[in-house]
Amino acid sequence: MKTDPGDLRKLLIEELAGRLLEPWLKKGFGLVSLGSDEKGAELETAFPLGRLKKDRNGDIEIIEVQFDKYGAARFVINFGIVPKEGVELPWGQHLDRHQADASALPEAYRLYRRPFLDGWFGLNFFSPKGRDAVKNIVDTAIGISSEMEEWFRSKAVGRHMKRFGMHGG
Repeated sequence: MKTDPGDLRKLLIEELAGRLLEPWLKKGFGLVSLGSDEKGAELETAFPLGRLKKDRNGDIEIIEVQFDKYGAARFVINFGIVPKEGVELPWGQHLDRHQADASALPEAYRLYRRPFLDGWFGLNFFSPKGRDAVKNIVDTAIGISSEMEEWFRSKAVGRHMKRFGMHGG
């Protein structure tokens, strides 16, 4: 049975919303839609689930599930902490703590599928296609997301994490 790539992406979004994001919502994160200044086809394609944010003593913990901007059924998870004073971008623009996304942070990480590599979570060319394959990808992301939780708790960098963003290395 051949599954349309758009259908696989929709399945992936549904599975992630219900199984990966839901536990974070129960931990006090709120789901925040893209800002009005971020509206546009490319960002809406990349961030169909918006962002998860949680206030922690004035700082904001942020989690973003970033999808392939061309519509493929694949994603990575970006995360970091926005300091209470906000973020100063390299060209001098200041973003307050509610405006900043993970890519603007002085310390942000991306959670990948494979240790120490930049492999996105998703179905590759040779992968089986369908609901079971999508569930397996989400299961993998759920298992690895404990590294993200540990980073928020202790700043320990896990094997599936790589620093990224405007200030990242």
